[in-house]
Parts: sequence; structure tokens; C-alpha cells
Amino acid sequence: MNHLRVPAAKKDAWSVTHLLNLADGGSVLIPEASWTIGGRFTFYGKSYIFLGDGRSEYGSFFQSSALEAGLRVIL
Repeated sequence: MNHLRVPAAKKDAWSVTHLLNLADGGSVLIPEASWTIGGRFTFYGKSYIFLGDGRSEYGSFFQSSALEAGLRVIL
């Protein structure tokens, strides 16, 4: 797993996570953007981009992606 997080400003950040299956070369790329609201709430949006040929673990997700959004709360 590779992960890169770059704070763009005091309240927002960009990150990218890359998961690679060494056995078959399939991988998932997960870019994310997050914004801190107040001091305890973080709104985020991320996308899952599946990569790999038909015989890889992610081959059944051929040319597909997914979007996700959420709110994290620090207790």
C-alpha cells in the first residue's frame, strides 16, 4: 500500500492511496479530498478506481469506479 497526503491549506487536504496485488498486478487507486469544518468535523469525498486485466482480482470491476462522501467526527 502506498499513501500520499498533501495538506493544501490549514483546513483542507488531498491524499492518494494505491493498493497493489503483487500476485496478479491488479490495483485500486483511491484519491481523496477532505475539508475540516469547525474543529471537530471533516467532510470528505473519495473515489475508488479499479485497475487490472480480466484475470486479476479487480478484473470483475473492469473500467469501473465508485464515489463516496462522508462526514468524520472527532469525539
